[in-house]
Amino acid sequence: MSQKKIVALGGDGVGPEIMEVTCEIMEKAGFGLEIIRPLHGEAALKAGKEVFSEELKNLCRTSDAILFGASGGISREMGGQKPYFEPVHGSAPDIAGKGIVNPTAMILSAKMMLDHLGMINEAQALEKAVAEVYRQGEHLTTDQGGRAPTKEFAEAVLQKI
Repeated sequence: MSQKKIVALGGDGVGPEIMEVTCEIMEKAGFGLEIIRPLHGEAALKAGKEVFSEELKNLCRTSDAILFGASGGISREMGGQKPYFEPVHGSAPDIAGKGIVNPTAMILSAKMMLDHLGMINEAQALEKAVAEVYRQGEHLTTDQGGRAPTKEFAEAVLQKI
C-alpha cells in the first residue's frame, strides 16, 4: 500500500493540542502516513498570512484526506472536495494550552479516517488501544474522573498499540 498523504489542521483553541497528540500517536505507531501540518487559522494570521490560503486549499485538494481539530468554517469550505474527519466540539478556549483536554474524539476521528483510507488494521489497533486505556482507567483525563494530562492519555494509547 502506498503512503497516504494527510493534511492535519489543528485550528484554534484546543485543536492544535489534540491534533498534535493524535498525529504523534499515528507517527510513532508507524501507520505509514505522510502527515502535513501547514500553518493556518489564528497562527497564520499572527504570521501575517491568510487564514486559509489558496496554497493551503491546493495542498488539501491533493491530499488523500484532511483531519481537522477545531477549525470551524474551514471544514465547511473543503467539504465535498476531499474526505475530511473532525471531532464535533468547540474550540474550548478556557482550557486551551493547559494540557487537560481529552483527545478521545480527535483520536477516534483519526480512526474513522484510517477506515476510510482502507487502513483497517491500523484503525482497529487505534480503536482497541483507546478502549483498553478506558478499560484500565489508570490514565484518564479529568473529565473522565482521572488525573492524566492530555499527553499522558495519548502516550497510554500509543503504548497499547
